[in-house]
Amino acid sequence: MLNKKMLFQIGAVLSMCLFALAGAINPVTDASATPQMGNDCYASGCHTAGKPLTKENLQQKPPTPASAPKPAPAAPAPIAPSVPASAKPILAPAPAKGSGEVKIAFNGQTRVFTGMVKGDTILLPLRETADFFGASLAWNNQTKTANIAFGDIKASLRANQPMAAVDGREVKLAVAPVLTKGRIMAPLTLLAEVFGMTVSGDVKTGISATAPPPVSREAQKKALAGLYYRGDGTTASIPSGKSITSCGSCHQPGKQPLVTCATCHGSMTQERIRIVQNDLVDQYFALQKELAALQAKYNGAGSAAKQAAKGYLDAASKNMALFAEDKSDGIHNPAFFRVMFIQVKQDLTILKSLLP
Repeated sequence: MLNKKMLFQIGAVLSMCLFALAGAINPVTDASATPQMGNDCYASGCHTAGKPLTKENLQQKPPTPASAPKPAPAAPAPIAPSVPASAKPILAPAPAKGSGEVKIAFNGQTRVFTGMVKGDTILLPLRETADFFGASLAWNNQTKTANIAFGDIKASLRANQPMAAVDGREVKLAVAPVLTKGRIMAPLTLLAEVFGMTVSGDVKTGISATAPPPVSREAQKKALAGLYYRGDGTTASIPSGKSITSCGSCHQPGKQPLVTCATCHGSMTQERIRIVQNDLVDQYFALQKELAALQAKYNGAGSAAKQAAKGYLDAASKNMALFAEDKSDGIHNPAFFRVMFIQVKQDLTILKSLLP
């Protein structure tokens, strides 16, 4: 019969056998080792095949897969946040630079001037322009000031100064005159006022300008006073029926139009005024056409013919300019203009004989 000591020894042996059997089924590994991956622990690449897993050989050799894994898809490029159209900066197109050429017609002559363009403004060489119009120009090199005299018109301007003086009043300039290469360049807008030019076009499409025949700025007063020119160098007068002391005699001071037609014309109606104006305007354009044709003949004539015709041509040109400057189309003094047109017809008849 087994005693207690033997039973204890038999139990210890059985316990050891059971413990060994459990270890074979589920071997114990280092608690810090990587967990098992599947049934083949070496296929994972965590440690070298044929060697037990230890801290020293853990992940010393990276796995070598049978085939290279497919690269991960590239991350999509970041999409820039959309900007509302209203928030996007709007860039103004570069201004088209014109050629700087201006064609000016004056007194039967046409000339193309080349100036400089600054923005929407064109500047022309002042001396060349003044010479073309027959105006006098005085230049003060110390003050960089130019003084122009054209008939009764006096003007003054200074380089780099955006103000000029015309007939004693200040004129603000969009662009200041420029002194370059020894020449003073003046804005066309100022020259147009001084020389009475009508300007059309712009720096992009091309500019042309025309000026009436030379005539005194006093033309309006002469029309009111009824003073017209004769080809023999004398003047005649058909006075106005109303004593005119100033524009304010008929107009509100500094304003247009008339306070009423009756202020100056009594019982004259608007319809009657229109008839008188249309008749005078028709006469003007018919005579202006004849004058232009005779001016062309004068330009091509010899010196002797020019000398004989000059007085009649000047008188006709000045009388026609009186009407052109009368903003009322002859209503300022219709009786005067009727007589003046008769004088123009007489002078044109003489011109036709002198310039066959």
